[in-house]
Amino acid sequence: MAKKTLSFEAHAAKYQLDEEEQNLLREIEDGEWGAGPDSSQRIEDFKADMRETLKSLRGTRKAISLRLPEDDIDGLKKIAERHGVRYQTLVCDVLHKYVAGESVTPAVVAGVLTDQKARYNTKKK
Repeated sequence: MAKKTLSFEAHAAKYQLDEEEQNLLREIEDGEWGAGPDSSQRIEDFKADMRETLKSLRGTRKAISLRLPEDDIDGLKKIAERHGVRYQTLVCDVLHKYVAGESVTPAVVAGVLTDQKARYNTKKK
């Protein structure tokens, strides 16, 4: 079944468009707006810029090896699993807050878990 499209007048009436919005809609319908010939390259350039920006915001990371008691690792894994986050990221974020001078209290760890869960759920979408 073909999707019914509204005419300019129907859009303007249905959505109560003001004069500026009506002018913009007319321009769009007349084909004055759209992807330009270089839009694919511009999108790729934008993506590359965003990757560089994110990389610089995160800073560089270095892999390390820690020897921790197995019970502590198991406890961290259980906490992380209960909150639906990765335990290594939990450790990293809590250590970062401590190094930054924040007092690492249970409330701070709860905030880290909430932030991580939100980031993780956003990535899954």
